[in-house]
Amino acid sequence: MSAGPGAAGALPAVTYRGGATITAHLQGERPGYSCQIAAHDIDGPWRTVDSAGTADLDSGALPPGRHRVRVICEDRARGDVTTHVVGAATEVTTG
Repeated sequence: MSAGPGAAGALPAVTYRGGATITAHLQGERPGYSCQIAAHDIDGPWRTVDSAGTADLDSGALPPGRHRVRVICEDRARGDVTTHVVGAATEVTTG
């Protein structure tokens, strides 16, 4: 499932996949920014966006069930002023 516009070069977009963990493929984000999967009780590790504007994210181990997640990104050097959500909050099932 995708969140955000899918057109190349438009806005950043993310595709989620559930399993034992939640993974997200991010594209169209600013190179050098750091992004993570986040939700209530979920703070996935930060990953740096590569020069092509993509990053592959993972939530880490989660209990089975439904999780309403989002991807947040920021320029870690500049801090919270750059923090933004990519796409909309999306429900993903694990287990």
